[in-house]
Amino acid sequence: MGGLGKTTLAKQVYDDRKVHKRFKIHAWVSVSHPFQIEELLKDLVHQLHNVIRKLAPEEVGQMRSDKLKEVIKNLLQQSRYLIVLDDVWHINVWDSVKLAFPNNNRGSREMLTTHNKNVTLYSCYGHFAGTDN
Repeated sequence: MGGLGKTTLAKQVYDDRKVHKRFKIHAWVSVSHPFQIEELLKDLVHQLHNVIRKLAPEEVGQMRSDKLKEVIKNLLQQSRYLIVLDDVWHINVWDSVKLAFPNNNRGSREMLTTHNKNVTLYSCYGHFAGTDN
């Protein structure tokens, strides 16, 4: 349901100084409608490079999604990270990006905001409730 303040609450948590101290790497990605995986991944690569204060490779603009996911995974592998995906409307968005996020056993987190209960269930449990809300 829209208008409940999900993004506002997530942004307050994300912007908190204590959160930034806990997570060495952090990024906030607004998901476009219609969803474009390569644009989302390129945005994430650039944000991650900004946080670690390195220039993103010039070839990022020409990379395909599999290579972008590999770059992201390599950047995140050795650090505790927080990635927020804001306004995820469909399960396929999570399916398209989840493999870029390593389970590095460092307390890292991915946070999603969504209007769709199935996205929430699927991202947490790997299945959905069978309705479209």
